Amino acid sequence: MNPRPDIKRLEEMAILVVEDQDFMRGYIRQMLQTLGCKNISMATNGNAAVRHLNGPELDLILLDIHMELINGLEVLAAIRAGATHAKPYLPVIMLTGDTALEKMALAEKLKANAILAKPLSLNTLAKAIGQVFSTLRPFHPLPLNLDAIKEMIMTAEFAKTDPETRSLDYIFKSVPTKFRATQSTD
Repeated sequence: MNPRPDIKRLEEMAILVVEDQDFMRGYIRQMLQTLGCKNISMATNGNAAVRHLNGPELDLILLDIHMELINGLEVLAAIRAGATHAKPYLPVIMLTGDTALEKMALAEKLKANAILAKPLSLNTLAKAIGQVFSTLRPFHPLPLNLDAIKEMIMTAEFAKTDPETRSLDYIFKSVPTKFRATQSTD
């Protein structure tokens, strides 16, 4: 069985893999190359991901949730809020070894296009990529406070604080108005 998703321009897609573990980065790159992807960039943490997102346009990002300084959920919030040069509707597949329901729910709330548990298989990754591009739906921006997210990113660049106290989990649970620009009408 051919695991390759039915995406006509997969070879031309610019894909960013954000993963802090060397082995997993190499493994994911190998799987993407097996699927025919040629334009693959790598980032080792959320800070590097934000720098990549301010560079050339991307078509897809595979984003680990658990990373130092800026975690994957924070990167996703920055993308969706327009705090980077990436399109706010950039397709994002979240990767995690932690299947805690609250992390998954937060990723869904931040409009991740898919969430995959690690370790990944070639078929699982291929299926997720295929589904993401076959089911792209209209994007409605989240009512996130852009200035607060930019401040979070800058603070993380020079972080000397406990990452738990500035994570999105903490912000959404303990201070839900910090990132809210307006009340949602949903």
